[in-house]
Amino acid sequence: MNNFDSILLKLSAYIKKYYTKQLIKGILLFISLSLLFFLIITGVEYLLWLGSSVRLFLLLVLAVGLLLLAYRYIAIPLLYLFRVKKGITDRQASELIGKHFSNVGDRLVNLLDLSGNGEQSDLLVAAIEQQSNTLKDVPFVNAISFRESWGYAKYVLIPAVIVLLLVVSGRISDFIGSYKRVVNYDVAYAPPAPFRYELLNNTLKVLENESLTLELETIGNSRPENVTLVLDGTPLLMQERDGQFFYRMEAPLENGSFYFTANGFDSRTYDIEVGSIPVISGFSMRLEYPKYLGKQNKTIKGTGNATVPEGTKVVWNIEGVHTDKVEYLAKDTVMTFAKEGDNFQHATRFYNATNYVLATSNANVNQYENLGYGITVIKDAFPTIKVEQVLDSLNPNTSYYTGLASDDIKIKEVALVYYPVKNRKKTKRISLVKANTNVEQFYYTFPSGLNIEQGETYELYFEVRDNDGLRKGKRTKSQVFRSTILDDKRLKNKELDAQQSIIDNLDNSLDQLKQQKEALEEINKQQKEKTSLNFNEKNDIKQFLEKQELQESLMEKFTKQLNKSLDKNESDDELKKLLQER
Repeated sequence: MNNFDSILLKLSAYIKKYYTKQLIKGILLFISLSLLFFLIITGVEYLLWLGSSVRLFLLLVLAVGLLLLAYRYIAIPLLYLFRVKKGITDRQASELIGKHFSNVGDRLVNLLDLSGNGEQSDLLVAAIEQQSNTLKDVPFVNAISFRESWGYAKYVLIPAVIVLLLVVSGRISDFIGSYKRVVNYDVAYAPPAPFRYELLNNTLKVLENESLTLELETIGNSRPENVTLVLDGTPLLMQERDGQFFYRMEAPLENGSFYFTANGFDSRTYDIEVGSIPVISGFSMRLEYPKYLGKQNKTIKGTGNATVPEGTKVVWNIEGVHTDKVEYLAKDTVMTFAKEGDNFQHATRFYNATNYVLATSNANVNQYENLGYGITVIKDAFPTIKVEQVLDSLNPNTSYYTGLASDDIKIKEVALVYYPVKNRKKTKRISLVKANTNVEQFYYTFPSGLNIEQGETYELYFEVRDNDGLRKGKRTKSQVFRSTILDDKRLKNKELDAQQSIIDNLDNSLDQLKQQKEALEEINKQQKEKTSLNFNEKNDIKQFLEKQELQESLMEKFTKQLNKSLDKNESDDELKKLLQER
């Protein structure tokens, strides 16, 4: 590449940078002028609230103006930059370069003139080469500085300051709203009211069984005397109190929309969201009693209260409307019902009295309806047993027992437990009665049917066991009795002691009979001396007769005991004869 071609390339680069500078300048001017034009058009609508046709005209003016500015300041430089449109010539560029570089002057123009000469002589070529050689080191592109173009950025500050003032004044949203009115020219807009509506409610979400009171305040230089609430197309006059307006909507509520209107100015439209509440539509409890009770299961409807035997399984069946969850809440216990469609079920077995709450929930409310109930538990009582002992005075080795066992449900068994006093490890248990009733009377003669040793002292008691299926039967024992099994020698001595005791009782009775005889003689003597007896004397006679009757009864009893004892003793010794005579 010769020096002249290099000069032409540098000249082309200069022209490209020249139009790049023009493009930067055009973009900055386009931004500044477009923003100003937009603010002017929008400001006119903001101040005047024009009609639809005028707003259409403003929209067309804005669109045409922006297109013209874009063509003038962006499209034309681009056309020149990409050589779509013919711009400055190389000669014009040379003149601009010559003005910028004093050492170039007209030499670059002259060089272009020489290259344009049609005569191609060696002398001309040598002159062009010589002239090109003197200009090859000159940086043509330095003749253009972008600093001048960027200086147009200051014009962008003008619309930016206007926008900032609108933001600070708080009117930027209203101003932007004016632009929307221009764009939506076919929509009818009413000018702003001299006051604005401010709804004081924090939320418009309510439950269907709740009431809603709308509270409204008007803010502005003037305020209306009356405000009308338009609810789903129905006008409702609001009440006024302390400068505020309110209207109460009673339950049940439904989804709807409303707005306020006063003096011909309407507010924006608001929506009421009504959430459904969980409702229990069906409620029953199945009481499944423990099998050992032999009691038929029962179903209770409409209530969660029940009195049940211990160990009863309670199964809740609940039907819910708009219900997502049902929970069983008791002390330190939270359980969720199993859900199948609109039905909820849960089962718990109760051993102690319990107060509980059934809570319903859905997406709108958690544990909305808390229904409190109580389960009263009747404990399975311990069985009772009462035993009386009857001793045989004539047979010390034999004792008789009569007992009564009872239970609130049923008795399972009555047993005898006995053991030698000296060795409790030899405790034995004998079943006496296998019962299936709640009251059982039993009898037992000790030591009937038992293998016992003579000379040993035994302790024994009776034990009753009920049919409690939860605890495999509860046991209650009677008082402990003691009985000594005498050998033949001690038994003989015992019989003699008993006989002697009877004789002593007979002797005492005979002495008392003698005393009664003397008293009788005294009474007869008094009756002979007196024609009539007073109350005290009659009472003495009555007491005497009662004593005599008692004494004769005792004599008869002792005589029978003695005869029985003698009959039992088969020996015919001298003592027996003496006792019989006595």
